[in-house]
Amino acid sequence: MGQLVDGKAIATRVRARVRDDIIRSGITPGLAVVLVGHDPASHLYVKLKERACAEVGIRFEQHLFFATAALTDIERRIHDLGDRSDIDGVLVQLPLPPPLDEDRIVAAIPPEKDVDGFHPRNVERLLRGDPLIVPALGKAILALIDATDVSLKGGAVSVLANSETFCRPIEALLRAQGATTNRFAPFLPGTHREEDVARSDIVISALGCGGCIGPAYVRPGAVLIDVGITKDPGGNLRGDFSPEAQVRSGWFTPVPGGVGPMTVAMLLENVLEAAQKRPEGSS
Repeated sequence: MGQLVDGKAIATRVRARVRDDIIRSGITPGLAVVLVGHDPASHLYVKLKERACAEVGIRFEQHLFFATAALTDIERRIHDLGDRSDIDGVLVQLPLPPPLDEDRIVAAIPPEKDVDGFHPRNVERLLRGDPLIVPALGKAILALIDATDVSLKGGAVSVLANSETFCRPIEALLRAQGATTNRFAPFLPGTHREEDVARSDIVISALGCGGCIGPAYVRPGAVLIDVGITKDPGGNLRGDFSPEAQVRSGWFTPVPGGVGPMTVAMLLENVLEAAQKRPEGSS
């Protein structure tokens, strides 16, 4: 059985470090989250972020819109938040209800306050190797890999995803650490040769397919980073990797308790870093 990489424990240490840094700095970072609609999962994720902010000393604001809100009204609110000196980070909780244009709404966030790292200008800078803000999810993945005995330098990493949009920034971060990457997007089990994935030292999956990645895709001793999350018929959360795949691995992240808490912790770190870059004289 592979060793479990405890994202909760690592995230606790990151949050403690962020809290200590905020106390030492004497500043109060501010995060504004824009939430559209009444999707229960989105509301839960925002509540978790609010609690995490309270724990470390980040001031939190939620800006709620009905699912029928006009795109221009949401953009106007984001622009207003971007102009405020007491708000260091602006985040749009995804997914947005249709027919809202997610790309256009995310692009309304000032790049320097895009603490999720999704703004097209920030993605472009990351791909050039000159990131202004490193995506919280990418930082979480790197930290989880770093908690294992497997080095990214010279390692082979397979990234399984539903779209290339997810893969490109993650691949850029991995390559910057000296890894070679193989992209499988869109990935459907059975459409790619198992051995092509199984050659990898590290497999990152963000499919949301409920245990669809079995042991045939896993090299013995490999690191499995599970970004996917689904609910089984009993309401239990599941990741992409099957229990048999975890047994074959050297290390694996659990669902829940792996990538999720680490991503929230890295979001807090990004908000603090944005606050530390405030122009002198700002509130």
